[in-house]
Amino acid sequence: MNGQIHRIFQHIPLYRILVIGIGGSFLIGTLLWLNQPLAAVLVPLIMFLLMMQARWRGRVRTLAWQLMHYQSLQKFEVPRGEWGNLYRALNRVTQSRRIQQRVHTSLLPVFPDDAIEILLDEKNMGTSDVRSVVVLSIRYTPNKQQREDLRDTFDQWREFMAFAQQRGQQYNALLQPCGDGYMLVFGAFQNQSMDALLATATHVAEELRRQWSEEQADYGETFHMYLTSGPVLIATISGIGCCVFGTPVQQVLSADHWIPCEGNTRLLCCADTYMLLQHKQRIANQASPLAIAVGSDQSCTVEMVTPTTQLM
Repeated sequence: MNGQIHRIFQHIPLYRILVIGIGGSFLIGTLLWLNQPLAAVLVPLIMFLLMMQARWRGRVRTLAWQLMHYQSLQKFEVPRGEWGNLYRALNRVTQSRRIQQRVHTSLLPVFPDDAIEILLDEKNMGTSDVRSVVVLSIRYTPNKQQREDLRDTFDQWREFMAFAQQRGQQYNALLQPCGDGYMLVFGAFQNQSMDALLATATHVAEELRRQWSEEQADYGETFHMYLTSGPVLIATISGIGCCVFGTPVQQVLSADHWIPCEGNTRLLCCADTYMLLQHKQRIANQASPLAIAVGSDQSCTVEMVTPTTQLM
């Protein structure tokens, strides 16, 4: 009984309780003085209805305040009665927020900060755009000993890809799985000149080469990078995210491009991209961060593979 009374009054401001109580008592006394006992009997019922209305309005205000200031992902305690269904619905919304938070923590960091807003915008779902990009793909082939212990191999590769992810976010590139490797797509979220994209991609490739060389004793023996460029279709698909389609991606997936190299940090590229890099060097009249010369003994070189056809 005490618990029921407490639930009735817990959402009613004290001043309302005092006003209703004093006003009702005065009205009962007045009606009794006027010899109206029947009307006086109805006053407590009217007071009870006013209390319930004040309680309902108080609960609505309390709930509105909770929703406006609720930052935690903890669920609400479900009360009994008709309000229980409302709080259950709010708890389902909270559960959805928990899932979104986990997705944001585990998946979205692979995208640049600017790209996250694009992907979360419902207007962009199902849309597509054709852009010229530069694709830098990364592939790691563990040695025999590492293949026998896949967990250690995975941990080492994950550590290196975390570094690649940071570089990709810094330069607004898309990091996407590609076969048994990964690719950084430069220019996927903003239009840039091909020269600027090539400069960024080769700079990131040099950073990755340096990082790999420093950790070579832990990472293993074989590490390949492949550079290609051209127009691709950038599409945002509901439930999947941002996807890249086109000839540059197909070239990366081709097994012929992952030919064995002397050294473990060689950068290969298709013929079209190789010509663009040569042209860029001549225009800039300066060396690239990478030694772009077929047959060079540099630790990181750009090597021309099979000629490619016109992209897309």
